[in-house]
Amino acid sequence: MNIKPEVGVPVPTWFSRKISIDIETYGILAGKEQTVFNPHKSKYIDKVDYPNQIVTVSFAWRDIAGKLHTALYEWDNPSHRVIIRKWFRVISTQHHILLGQFIKYDLTYLSVSGDKELQYWIQPERIMLDDTLLLSFLYYEQQPEKALKELCTLYGISDYSGLKVTGKSGNAKSSKDKDLHYYNALDSGSTFVLGEQLEQMILDKYGKDSFKLSRVCQQMRNAVIWDIFDLELNGSALSIKRLEELHSKEESRCKEIEKECVSESGIKVAGRGSDGPLREFIQKCADKAGLLNDSRLECTKKANKISIGVENVNLIMGYLPECKERITLSLFQEYKERAKIVNTYTRPLLEEPRRGITLRRGNIGLVYPSWYPIPSYNERGGGSDEKQKGQIQGRFSCTKPARLTEPPMVRDLSISRWPGGKLVEYDVNQDHLRMAALLSGDPELMGAYHKKGGNIHLQTAAAIFPDIYSSAFKKEHPKEYTLCKSLNFLILFKGGATAFQREARESVGIELPIEFCHNAIRRWYNKYHTYGEWQKCMIALATKQGYLELPTGWSRTFGPPGMALGAYEGEVLNFLHQCPCAQITQSSHYKILTQFRAQYLHSKICLQIYDAIFVDIFPGEEEITDSIVGEAMTYPPLLPVYENWIGRSVPWSYEKKKYQNG
Repeated sequence: MNIKPEVGVPVPTWFSRKISIDIETYGILAGKEQTVFNPHKSKYIDKVDYPNQIVTVSFAWRDIAGKLHTALYEWDNPSHRVIIRKWFRVISTQHHILLGQFIKYDLTYLSVSGDKELQYWIQPERIMLDDTLLLSFLYYEQQPEKALKELCTLYGISDYSGLKVTGKSGNAKSSKDKDLHYYNALDSGSTFVLGEQLEQMILDKYGKDSFKLSRVCQQMRNAVIWDIFDLELNGSALSIKRLEELHSKEESRCKEIEKECVSESGIKVAGRGSDGPLREFIQKCADKAGLLNDSRLECTKKANKISIGVENVNLIMGYLPECKERITLSLFQEYKERAKIVNTYTRPLLEEPRRGITLRRGNIGLVYPSWYPIPSYNERGGGSDEKQKGQIQGRFSCTKPARLTEPPMVRDLSISRWPGGKLVEYDVNQDHLRMAALLSGDPELMGAYHKKGGNIHLQTAAAIFPDIYSSAFKKEHPKEYTLCKSLNFLILFKGGATAFQREARESVGIELPIEFCHNAIRRWYNKYHTYGEWQKCMIALATKQGYLELPTGWSRTFGPPGMALGAYEGEVLNFLHQCPCAQITQSSHYKILTQFRAQYLHSKICLQIYDAIFVDIFPGEEEITDSIVGEAMTYPPLLPVYENWIGRSVPWSYEKKKYQNG
């Protein structure tokens, strides 16, 4: 690909419907190290203020004759800045699509750069976005190459070898560096051509009637990008005081347990020299529990030694008789749980600004996680040798900090960033089970959501606990009721008797006979027979095609057509429930954020955790926020797409939870 950067050129009178963008930030300059990739973190951790974070901006497009152009603009050049503003104005008013590679990065830095006009144009109601990361994911969601340079090398689009400036192999002297101009223009041009090539590859692979080429898919990609853009900039808040109290409490208890274990049995539960004796101790406990040859006992993958993980500890505790070892094992079990809170959550949040609290305002600690809509690299410019973050089933994920995986005791420390504000969680009610009813049309499942007062968990309870079932079952048998809830969700993903037995042990402390678990599952399928038949049909279709595709264009590959799925059967059903539910919530998120902007509200969506949206409500805005969120979550924009695809409907609902402030 022949790239000739056109420096400072005016916006052309005609250009292609799609146009690509790429920016270079301060880390490209000699003597500047960029350690973070969120503009707020850049300001407070790398100490580079918002107006100084961008170095150059490049756009790429095709003219009316089909020729590729790349324009380059120096951010610190006032005349160039005027043209950059005009680009965004024209893209918005003429309804072009702005394409990027991980475009949330480019737009988050541009939107907070201090340029008021750019901030005005970079809004979800004004610009339609697309991303080559998402297009590549739609082509083949398990492709290992995800970075721009990797993909362009793979498809023969461009060659990055030999460049003098790349941020890694060399650094620019200033925004006027010609090598920097070429590098930035190569990125924008490569992104544009990659986008074209991926769209053609999708057409060739899936055919012209694929949902991947539909307007719905384009709108879904746009919504997903704006959602994570919104989350990335908004961040979320934690109570520093309560976080410090939790950290101190858990850390102190860990130290107490270490001393107790040494005095009780001479066992070190942590530190140098603890691994071998601990492993011997776990093996001794397994032997006493009669589990030494049990297939449920886990071993390490490399050395095939008995694992000292919580799974084995929980299993052994269920069978170990009262003895001295049980006391120590119970202490070790408690230690593992508390040490994880300290090492994975409280300490990084308090002590590591890159992974935890970035900005402190009195008792308010603001964190700015990095958000991912699909599997991708941790940071901008990553390669296939780096660990990937993100989920293949359509759900968002985030890191630094990983707020989605926080245990309740940490998440409950969440607060509003505003004095007098409120943090509220709006959680979709039983969306996976509603999706199961919608997709399968099972009359019993459908009835649970269409009949007034229907309760699917009580329906299941009547089927698997007929001897003790009554109208007061939930109150009189809370553990069994919890098991019914667990079973309902477990079977959605083709979970078996062993998984149900383990869930009972870990969630409510009941050791169910394996035969009871088999019978419970059998009764469940007798109750929801149509759903069971639908599961078989979907597995058969995935086997025949080798993949499944949703009406949003998202798909999942399971192997060559005709190959038996085996252990992947659960993945088929996981995809068919998780991805639609996640995307329905994402469509609600997009509707909410556009309504917040239209109403000029200060309230912000600060977290999206699976099927729940968390809103940091500005004082005085709770009533209008409830109205906007309630409408978007009761009538998600994407739900009619699935209802029209299937030919039936299921009502959607949500629950509201307020968090303690301060």
